[in-house]
Amino acid sequence: PPFKHSRDSNAIEKFLQWCQDQGAVFPKIELKKLAGSSDLGLVAKENLKKGEVFIEIPDSMIFSFSKIEQNLPEKFLECPLFAGMSHIRLAFALMIEKMNPNSKFKPYLDVLPEKFRTVLFFSPNEMKELQGTTALSSATKQVLYIASQYAFLYKYLMTTPIETHPMIDLISKLRDVFSYDFYCCKNFLFLIEEILCKNLS
Repeated sequence: PPFKHSRDSNAIEKFLQWCQDQGAVFPKIELKKLAGSSDLGLVAKENLKKGEVFIEIPDSMIFSFSKIEQNLPEKFLECPLFAGMSHIRLAFALMIEKMNPNSKFKPYLDVLPEKFRTVLFFSPNEMKELQGTTALSSATKQVLYIASQYAFLYKYLMTTPIETHPMIDLISKLRDVFSYDFYCCKNFLFLIEEILCKNLS
């Protein structure tokens, strides 16, 4: 599960209020920190029946690439890495949205995890702990795969000319904070979502 040390009660309260304001309905569950950690989880307040709908989310709350696509520079829409890789495209859109202090999704963005307990966030010493196990090869491939994506996007972001575009301020902010960890986190969020959607469909 993810963890985020800066996730505080105030951010959670603002997110829950935002959910209610947007029309979300979840009378039988609550969002709360899990005991002994800073992880968030959905906890049932009463027994739920099999197949029962326990949460309803309106479209206005769902972050999607299409909702900000028309505002992005055309050059970014042409990025070769976006073709056929929806989670990367969505992660890129989320990173730009994260730079906007007036984003309608700010309450949602403020409770997203900043790190995950996966090999993508392992330190070199932690990776060494995998030596002698079958997990090392798989972990190394994952890291190299994400690192190659990051390297490509970093160059594309830094060198694509957009000086006259209305979003130049947000993109300039993104250029300043576009670290490997920052990219990994946003990429992993939507990769998880994509996998879950495929398994549920």
